[in-house]
Parts: sequence; structure tokens; C-alpha cells
Amino acid sequence: MFLIHDLATHADWGELKSAVSTFPQTAKVPHPDSRDLPLHLALSLGSCPSNVISSIIEAYPEAVDSPSGSTNEYPLSTYLRTFEGTIDVTLLNSLATEVSAKGVSTLGETPLLQAISKKTVHVEDLKCLVELYPDACSIPDEMDQLPLHEAIAVGLPKDFIKFIYDKFPEAATMENREGNIVDVNV
Repeated sequence: MFLIHDLATHADWGELKSAVSTFPQTAKVPHPDSRDLPLHLALSLGSCPSNVISSIIEAYPEAVDSPSGSTNEYPLSTYLRTFEGTIDVTLLNSLATEVSAKGVSTLGETPLLQAISKKTVHVEDLKCLVELYPDACSIPDEMDQLPLHEAIAVGLPKDFIKFIYDKFPEAATMENREGNIVDVNV
């Protein structure tokens, strides 16, 4: 295994940041078996500090638009799937691109649906994800839950519910995962 991947796998964040800063080309090297880039490995653990992830992105910005070799997830989806706590807005914005916003997580969720489910993403950042990929409002997860259904279920503000309703009003006539039609009331 390459040193850079070993550092990511063992969560040696200080050494990983130092290695990427000293040898930026290492951020471009996929793992020989999984084909995951260092960014994928660091994000998959869910505990990598934002400044380390930012260093990897700075060394190889194209990594944010590269799906993982092992899960086929884009880094944005991996971040939203694995991170616990409050989302780092700066990091979220550096991972969110027109390409990555169209990706799907290993659970069949778009980044928009993942972010809504987290409940810790600011409404303005959710709107940014919608603007990057408006069609995400019409894509259900594997349980047939649409972003509008999830936004109502987690209690997001009415202005955001109206915002995604306006992008895909048909969602108000479709059943949620419990088989109910949601009360939009916007």
C-alpha cells in the first residue's frame, strides 16, 4: 500500500496533511486495490478534520468530481453519509459541484436528500444543492422518499419546503415511504 493511503486508512491526519502539502501529486494516486483516491479514503472514515480534507482538495481539485473506485460515490455523498455533527459549510461548498450533486450514495440517495436528512445543513446550503442539480427534487431514495417528503418529515422551514415544492410540485401528489400523501400547505 502507498504511504498516503496508509496514512488515510489509519487516520494519521497530521502526517497525511503534511504529506499532501509536501508532495501534492500524492493526492492524485488511487489505491492499488480499491482505486479510491486519498480524498475518498479520508472522507470514508467520517473523522477526518476539515483542514486535512481541504489540503487534499487543494492538491487535487479534480478529486471532488471523481467517484470512488470501491463504492462509486462522489466525495460529496461520502461526506454527507459518514460525517456526524454539524456540517462544515466551507467544506460542503468545496465538495458540491454540478457533477458531484448528481451522484448517488451507497444508499441510493442524492446529496440533496442526504443533506436534508442530516438536519444540520443550513437552508441556504440546501438551496445551493438544489440549484446545482434541480432534478434532485424529483429523485426518490430506495424507500420512495422524495426530498419534499423528507423536508416535511424533519421539520425544515416552510420557505425551503416551498422552494423545493416549486422545483417539483408533483411530489405533493406522490406517496411518501409510509404510503401517505404529504400535507404541503405552502
